[in-house]
Amino acid sequence: MALRTSKPFCGNIYLWALYNRVLSPEEIAQNYAARVPNSPPIVQDASHVVQENGEVGSHYDTPEFYLSPVPVDELVSLTLVVLDGDHDPSSPNYNASASPITFPGLCLATLPANGTLYFMNGTAIHGSLPIALAVESPRGNGASLNGTFTTQLRFRPGWKEVSWPHIYTTFEVFAVDGVTGLASDTATISVYVKAVHQIPIAGNGSNHTNNTSNVSLVAMAARLTPVALEGIAYGGFRIVSARVASLPTHGYLYRVNDTNATSPLIVGDEILTAPAMPAQVAYFFTGPQTLPQAAKDNSTSRSADTTSRSMLGNDSFTYTVTDDFNTQSIPALVRILITPSLVALPAVPWPIVQEHTLTPITLFGADYQSVQRRDICFEITRLPRHGTLYTIAANGTVSSLDSVPFQLPEQTSSPPYDVGVTLHYMSDAGFFTWPNRTWNGTALFTESGLEDGFDFRVVSCTFASIHKSFALPSSFSEEQKVVVRNENDETSLELTTHNYTIYATISINNVTHTGDFPTQVVLQGMSVHDPDLGVDPVLVRIACTYGRIRLNEAFIGLADFTSAKYCSNNCLEKTSSLLMFVALPLNLESLLNGLTYASTVPRVNDYITITVYDGVGGPCLQAQVLKGGSSHTKGCLITELQINVTTNDFSVVSAFENGRDPDNDESYLPYMLSAVALFILAFCSMCACQCCCPHCLPHHYCCALLSKVSSMGENGPRERDDDRLEGSEK
Repeated sequence: MALRTSKPFCGNIYLWALYNRVLSPEEIAQNYAARVPNSPPIVQDASHVVQENGEVGSHYDTPEFYLSPVPVDELVSLTLVVLDGDHDPSSPNYNASASPITFPGLCLATLPANGTLYFMNGTAIHGSLPIALAVESPRGNGASLNGTFTTQLRFRPGWKEVSWPHIYTTFEVFAVDGVTGLASDTATISVYVKAVHQIPIAGNGSNHTNNTSNVSLVAMAARLTPVALEGIAYGGFRIVSARVASLPTHGYLYRVNDTNATSPLIVGDEILTAPAMPAQVAYFFTGPQTLPQAAKDNSTSRSADTTSRSMLGNDSFTYTVTDDFNTQSIPALVRILITPSLVALPAVPWPIVQEHTLTPITLFGADYQSVQRRDICFEITRLPRHGTLYTIAANGTVSSLDSVPFQLPEQTSSPPYDVGVTLHYMSDAGFFTWPNRTWNGTALFTESGLEDGFDFRVVSCTFASIHKSFALPSSFSEEQKVVVRNENDETSLELTTHNYTIYATISINNVTHTGDFPTQVVLQGMSVHDPDLGVDPVLVRIACTYGRIRLNEAFIGLADFTSAKYCSNNCLEKTSSLLMFVALPLNLESLLNGLTYASTVPRVNDYITITVYDGVGGPCLQAQVLKGGSSHTKGCLITELQINVTTNDFSVVSAFENGRDPDNDESYLPYMLSAVALFILAFCSMCACQCCCPHCLPHHYCCALLSKVSSMGENGPRERDDDRLEGSEK
């Protein structure tokens, strides 16, 4: 029968057998020798102390080892021991001739809460518990010494986690007898993690990691540039020195106290730290003057980082630091951005100039070399896209710059370079960059159209060989941007047709007749030109005497009739003989094309007068709250356009049908009365001024004609004065 154990069994089970025959003397002796039952194996509580990160020993001679986790095959190993007395030669159950030896089993009852266990082949241990472990004796397959069996596991604590003198984690094991299957009691294995000395870090420590590229600086040609070789030490230690690990390609390194720069450093040279100060070296650029990786585009660059736009190229070197525990860091890379010693300095903030106005602009520069500072001159290397540069000679002669490069004549700057040189800029007419939004907040430009400017550079007026001849004769070009403020210009109105003829209507709200007898003006062909691109609002006044006007209903929302801020309570209704409103000049064209005029007063000449008030003051707008800034104004600019409208009535229609001019000849009336009066009286009276057939005149025209004929019948035809005069002369 099988033996039952109180714990999960992970070994082999052996059965006892009853025999139904008489055993031989040898068999009886053997069974008698086994009268002492097998005892279960024993595992005992144990403790293991491991080093931080699971490291074995130290690797200070190869600090790169500490950049990444310890390889699994180099992790610390934990030895677990199982004692089985039945395999002790002094035990009654010991059988030296048994082959092979029946090893006890060892099982993991729990896994550690912190860290990771591995089999010796590098496989991480996880899965359902219990987990069987292979055991062996110190003597291989032979008899173990005093019944001792062992197994080994590797262990990795969490990265940089330490616990000493406290327990870091625990796990449990138990053993199983290889013959009977009996299990031992559970033993607890405790693990302590002890800190090891952490290697220092070379660099500025911004990320507190062993970063191989965490130092950068800017160095100028022809100038010694100090470089701090910083580092971080841990565990209460401090950095005591730095060493050059590799040299720069385009320059030399010197000790900072070597002012003559005669002893460049070599690889392995040690630089000691000063109290509370890092080790320092000085970098000196040796050329070439143009590095292949530093090509510069002077044509269209708009970078705000003038340093990167003015660089000669990059250089680099590496160094290590050592702490007072005598551990050395891994090398840190120092990146050096090299710039010329001559530097062009654009004016900041950008100069503000008036549109199409000659304005002086002062340019500056400097020579930052450390030995012989020179007088500098200025060259224009790119002309503005939307303006012109001018120079004014001592005698007052004004000359424009038409080609580049152009060196400004008769002007230099000397140390300390606090006095610049002056040239003049004038923008093209109609070009401006500010304001960049209209009065109602609409953006005017894209990012690429927000500025104008030109490029200039600083050159050595008398270039001479200096310290080691490594100075450059000129700087790189820099951009001088300018802000061009808009100058308010007059808004213009143009119309293809200025004269219209219509017919009067009885009701201004019943304008229906069109075709041969139009009763309203529909304005078309209006164009509005605003050189200021609608930056500022305009006040618009539209007036007539005898009719009513109405804006294009499709765009009526573009007119502001209600804003007290702009209208000052002077904006009037949308349908009237007088309209006043505020609008964006660019929207005015849509509002005016489609404007309608109608009148109930016949036989008059009327004028539609459109007046645009552009600017500030006088009859123009008095107060403006503009989101994008306002233009420079010249006062109140007024533009006026008149449209003539002649209004006829339908008696005129009949006169022209007979080839007569009603304003110059009324002799047609007797004939009209005799031929037409009865027709009109009959039809119009019968209809009571209503239209009786689909081809009749509309009733209001019918009534008008009836009234005219009636008055003429009562008073009789009127002779013209000039006709009477002619008769007397005859």
